[in-house]
This record gives sequence, structure tokens and C-alpha cells, in this order.
Amino acid sequence: MFEGFAGQFFFLTLFALFVGLAFPSFILPWSKKPTRLKVFLLWGFIFVIGLITHNTEQNHAKFRAEMAAEAEIARAKLAAETELADCNAKLADCRLIAQNLQTSLQDKITNEEPNSIQFEKIHSEMSDCQTELTNCRISVHELNMRITPDIRLAKGKQYLANNDFAEAKKELIPLIELFGDSDEAKIAHSLIDDIEKQEKEKIETEAKREKEKIEAEAKRVRLAFKALKQNTSVTSDEVTIKFNSVSTGEKWIFDDYGSGNREKLLERGDIFVTAKVSVSSKSKNPKLPPIFVYKFSNGHLSYLGTMGYMFSKWKNFNTYSGNNPDTKNDFSYSETVSFSCGISIDKEEIEQNAIFVVVKRSGCFERRRNSSPPLVSYKPNKNCNPEHTLTLDDFDKDYALIKMFNSNKL
Repeated sequence: MFEGFAGQFFFLTLFALFVGLAFPSFILPWSKKPTRLKVFLLWGFIFVIGLITHNTEQNHAKFRAEMAAEAEIARAKLAAETELADCNAKLADCRLIAQNLQTSLQDKITNEEPNSIQFEKIHSEMSDCQTELTNCRISVHELNMRITPDIRLAKGKQYLANNDFAEAKKELIPLIELFGDSDEAKIAHSLIDDIEKQEKEKIETEAKREKEKIEAEAKRVRLAFKALKQNTSVTSDEVTIKFNSVSTGEKWIFDDYGSGNREKLLERGDIFVTAKVSVSSKSKNPKLPPIFVYKFSNGHLSYLGTMGYMFSKWKNFNTYSGNNPDTKNDFSYSETVSFSCGISIDKEEIEQNAIFVVVKRSGCFERRRNSSPPLVSYKPNKNCNPEHTLTLDDFDKDYALIKMFNSNKL
């Protein structure tokens, strides 16, 4: 139980206790009434103080021993790693020499017939290099074995404490491969399992966080599109276009000349998006702005089609057929002209998506003559090419929202 000075102290105090129990005044000369109880209490106090001192010294000694052991392990580790690095460098040099010799030999065989002396010399050099390679491999294995399992385990735990899983694996996996039957290898197996579990949880957490980030951004974009202002009037270059109505339906009627009108045939599975507009301009021959239809998809607007411009009505059949002029359909005579605009869209697109009717703030529909009634119409020029996708930024300057259908789909 006690060794050295501690043992001597114990027996000395025990002897003093026996003497004090027999002759209390001998042990307690300063006490006016020395008793055996006082002697026992004094011995107990001294014994406890001695025991605490002894344990403290033992702990200090153990700590110093552990620090010395860790320092020794670190020195051994550094020495082994240094030797291993040197050997790996030699191994790389040997491989390079072997590769050069093999290339040299191949060149000689290809370009000229080597004589026996040259062949023997090259063969000898390659043999020496192969021997060096073998010796290096043996040295590498021996050095790996010199890094004992407790060193590898301690190093792996140190990396784990710093959450450096990659470096921890570099220590623990070789430990398992080289010392598979050791107790340290079993602990390493358990640590590797914990690392893989934590890595999996980390990946899942990061994936979840990224998914939440994407979903939050998608929600922000949807709400921003939903909050876009719907305009009834837009000024574009030299014209102002006023939307009297924008709707969907199964008919698109235009060119009303009193006794009749025209309408576009609707194909099966489609539906019309139509708009009644009034275009005003100071110019006698303005270009009209394009009216596009988009759907919301994956955080942006995807192009569905461009509305066509048709005249809403004519004064009579003679003006429609071109026999007489209709001043109300000609910017040369009238500042404002009425149009019926429309396009057919797949009905499923309308039903399943948020639909946006958009005007671009630049003119590209031009007045052209036709060979059949009506003899004039507005057709898109080459500058009318639509953007196939629109983002929120496009609405800051170039585009204006006119109508949104199915905003609840956002």
C-alpha cells in the first residue's frame, strides 16, 4: 500500500499512536489535560494530511510519466515518419530510374541492335534498381510496423478531437490493416464507424440545409412574382397601349364590320387568351409593342407565345374590304386605334400554371399591306424575337406585367 517515505511515515505515526495511547502526556506535553482521545484525534489529523500529500505526489508523478510517454511517442512517430518519407523518396527515384532504363532499352531495341556488352550493362542496372525497389518496399513495411498501434490510435483520437475526420482515417485505417488482431484495432473499428456515421449525418444535414435554402429562395421568387404590379396602361417608345380587358375563352372575334365579323378557329385542347386594347401615338406610322404570354416555371417565366394584332372593327364592309378608307384604323388620321389581340394556348398550360401576359417596352409590329381583306394589318418584324425566359430583373426596365392568371399556382 505504502512504499518508501510514505511507508516510513505510516509506521512512525502508528508507533506514536501506540506510545500516546499508553502515555498521553508524552505526545501532548502542551495539553493541560492530555487524554487518549486527543492523542487519537491528533494521529487521525496527521494521518489524513499525510495521505492527501501522498496522493498528490502520486498524481504528479503519474502526470509526469504520461507527459514523458507522450513525448516519447511523438519523437518515435516523427522519426518513423521522417524515415518513411526518405524511403518513399528513394522509392520514387528508383521507379524513375527503372522507367528511364526501360525506355532507353526500348529505344535501343527499336533503333539499333544492342551488342551483348550494352545489353548486359542495362540488364545489370535494371536488376540493381529492382533490388533497391524491393528493399525500399521492405523498409516501408518495417517502418509502418514501427508506428505501433497505440501511437496510431492516440494520433487518430487527437485528430478526432479536432473534428479532422480525414486525417483520423489516415491513422486508423492502416492501424486496422496492419494490426487487425490488436485491441487498438477493435477500438479503431468502432471509431471508424462513428466517423462514417457523423460524416453521413453531416452530409444529410448539409443536404437538408441546402434544400431549405433552395426552397426559401424559390418561395421568395414566387412571392416576388406574385407581388408584381399589374398595369392597365404601358408607354412603349412612341406609343401608349391601354388594356381595356384581358381574358380567356373559346372565341377570339375581330374585324367587326357591322354586318359580320371574323374569328379565329380554336383547335381541340386549346383556349384563347385575348385582349381588347387601344393604342395611342403621336407618330403617323408607329411600331406596336409585342404582347407575350408566359407561364411560371422553376423560378422564372417560360415563353408560351406572342399575341397577334387584329383591328377590332371597321366602319362598314366597304372599309373592311378596302374599297373605302377607314380613318379610325389609320394612325395617319387618328391618334388612337383599337385592336383585338389574341393567341391560342394549350388549355392544360392555363389550368396548371400561373400565366403572365406581358408587354415589352419596344415596338416591333409594323403596318403592312395584304393581298386580301383587310388590306392592311400589323405583323411582327425580325426584332420581335421573344426572350424564352424572363426573371424578376427583366421587369425593372424592359417588361411590364399586364395580367396574371392563376396566381394561386405560385
